[in-house]
Amino acid sequence: VLPLGRHLRVCAIGDIVHEKNTGFIAELKTYIESKGNKFIGFSRGYDIDCDRSPELIPAAKGLVRDADIVLLFLGLGEKRERSSHKTKSISIPANQQELLSNLAIYRHKIVAITPPEACVDIVMTDNCAAIMQLPIDLADSARAVAMLISGDFNPCGRLASTVYTNTDREYIKYKTHRERDGIKTASFIGYRYYDKHPEEINYPFG
Repeated sequence: VLPLGRHLRVCAIGDIVHEKNTGFIAELKTYIESKGNKFIGFSRGYDIDCDRSPELIPAAKGLVRDADIVLLFLGLGEKRERSSHKTKSISIPANQQELLSNLAIYRHKIVAITPPEACVDIVMTDNCAAIMQLPIDLADSARAVAMLISGDFNPCGRLASTVYTNTDREYIKYKTHRERDGIKTASFIGYRYYDKHPEEINYPFG
């Protein structure tokens, strides 16, 4: 699905972009259309501050149906990021999971984009064609997204952290070890543990 070709209809979904960067969508439209594609619109898809927002799904689904490529922005949001140290889960919110389920029939044209600054469980692998981790709150974020999906630049793709098969379980383990012992990695925690352990992980560090 990536890099994008030309003369494609592209849309963006995701309330998190309004929270992170109010000018992002207008800039994204400009850059995408400068690459020879047509930006057909934006839909919130979910409410970043709520756990349920089914009323926003129909509009998003209609926009996705008419698009050739969908940029689906997902993440915890600032409120959840601030309170993540108090929780036992870093799964994406329930309303975003519900949106993903409703868009599953269009998975072949969905590019999921999550912000890298927050560790979030990547549970959307079966419901999209590609996953990217990109900051969307910087001045040139929209330009960076457009240039990367268009193939102007090809990043190495090396991850700064491991994406585990069961992220919530590992998150609780990390919290326990850090609160008790103050350690981030050791023989029985973190990527060093998985160097020897037979359990599979989704996407390894590095």
